[in-house]
Amino acid sequence: MTCTNRLTVLVLALLVVLTTTGTTGGGYASRSESNSESSSESNSESRSDLGSAAQTDRDERMAWWREARFGLFIHWGLYAIPAGQWGEETGHAEWIRTTAEIPLEQYDRFVDQFNPVRFDADAWVRMAKRAGMKYIVITSKHHDGFCLFDSEHTDFDIMSTPFKRDIMEELSEACRRHG
Repeated sequence: MTCTNRLTVLVLALLVVLTTTGTTGGGYASRSESNSESSSESNSESRSDLGSAAQTDRDERMAWWREARFGLFIHWGLYAIPAGQWGEETGHAEWIRTTAEIPLEQYDRFVDQFNPVRFDADAWVRMAKRAGMKYIVITSKHHDGFCLFDSEHTDFDIMSTPFKRDIMEELSEACRRHG
């Protein structure tokens, strides 16, 4: 994929995030509000303090997210290796293992090819901040089971690749450094 195509994909991904998070509230806020208005007294009395605290925490997080509005969603994993093409067919996406019916033994070989040596978490976070983004969401583990972090539960992770660096840890630390 050329640099121009990658930039186009990034811009399109950013536009999707902008259009899906750039609303002025809508359904998410009204759902909890309408539930509390329609609840009977007996239902609200039977709620545990823990349940109320969890709901309050969720409401606060959702209020923050609605205020933030603009963020970066990164969809990345082993499926980036074939880049949507299998054989003569193009148009596959992150579900390429399923849609192209790639045998597991063959798909698993992508682990040895996943080596994003130009990955720079600080550069990603600085770029997102300069664009006005307030948050980053990344697919740390997609449907294929491959983890972009050092997993205690499987070897099907970033540490089994030539890269051998915990992408999630680096991205998290970069977010903390840059705010």
